Amino acid sequence: MYKGFKKDEFTYNPVKRLNTAVVKTLDRKKFPSTILIILSFLLYVTAAVIFAISDIRFAAVFLLLGGVFGLINNQLQSRRGFSIAADFFLVSALERYSDIFIFIGLIYRYVRLDELLVSLVATLSLVGCILVSYTGLRKELADTNVTLGFMRRTERIAIIIIGAFLGHMITALYIIAILSNLDALLRIFYIYKVLKAKSA
Repeated sequence: MYKGFKKDEFTYNPVKRLNTAVVKTLDRKKFPSTILIILSFLLYVTAAVIFAISDIRFAAVFLLLGGVFGLINNQLQSRRGFSIAADFFLVSALERYSDIFIFIGLIYRYVRLDELLVSLVATLSLVGCILVSYTGLRKELADTNVTLGFMRRTERIAIIIIGAFLGHMITALYIIAILSNLDALLRIFYIYKVLKAKSA
C-alpha cells in the first residue's frame, strides 16, 4: 500500500530523530561525556532537595531532566563503545549517590510532615535500592550472564516520576519498597545458588 517507504521511514518518530541527531552531534564535536554525567547528577541532587522541602511535581521535572541527560550520555557512550572506562565507573558511582540522595530527600519530607509510616516505607525503598545495586555487582563477580531483576534503577526512577506527576508519591513508594526488596531477595537467592554450585 505504501510503495517506496520502508517501515522505519514511514513510522516518523520526531523524538527519536531529535535524540539521534543530538547524540551524533555531541559525538562529532568530541563533547566530553563527563559534563553530561555531572549535569545529570546535579539535576538528581536538585530534585532530591526539592523533594525534601518543596513541591514534588517540581522535583519530578528535575528528575526527568536528569534522566534525559543520563540517557543521552548512555547512548553517547554506547556509540563510542564505552571506550572511556573512567566515565563508565563515574556514572555508576554517581548514580548510587543520586539514588541515595533522592530517597533521603523523600524520607526527610515525610518525617517533616509527621508521616512516620511513609518515611519508614521510603527507608525500606532505599534499602531495596541499595541491595539491588549490590546484588547487581555480585552477579558480575559471580560471572553469570543471566539478566536478573525487574526493579532496576530505570524502573525506580520512572515510578517516582509517574507517582510525583500523578500526585500518588506515597503509592509509588509502597510499590518501590515491596518490589525492590523482592527483587533483591530473588537476586540473593539466585546468586547464592550459582556461587554454591561453583564451589561444589
